[in-house]
Amino acid sequence: DQLQGVVVYGNTLDALSCVTTLISRGVSPQAILHVKPPTKATAASRMVQQSLKLAQARAAAAGGTGAPEGEAPSAEEGLTLMRVDFDEQGAAAVFDKDGSPVVMGCDLLVAFDEPD
Repeated sequence: DQLQGVVVYGNTLDALSCVTTLISRGVSPQAILHVKPPTKATAASRMVQQSLKLAQARAAAAGGTGAPEGEAPSAEEGLTLMRVDFDEQGAAAVFDKDGSPVVMGCDLLVAFDEPD
C-alpha cells in the first residue's frame, strides 16, 4: 500500500530531511503536504526554505521516484498544530490559522519542533 496523505509539520532541517527522504523512498510528492508553523523570518529559516526548494527539485528529478521532473510537495505556511483526531476514517491533523481551524486528513503525521 502506498501512502496517500502525509503531513510533515515543521520548519526545521529535520522536516526538510523527512520530506526529501519520503520522496526518495517513492512516496509521491503529491501525497506530501509540508506544513510550516508561523515563524519569524531569520537567516536560518530563509536558508532552510531555500534548501527545501532545491532538495525537492533534486529529489523529483532523481530517477526512481516516479515523480515528474520538478514536481514538489504542496506547502502551507502559518499554521499551528493543535491536535490530532482519530475516527473510523483514519487520522486528521487539526491546525489553527488566524483563529480558524484547518483540518487535514492524513495517513501519517510527522511533527518536528524547533529547539529552544
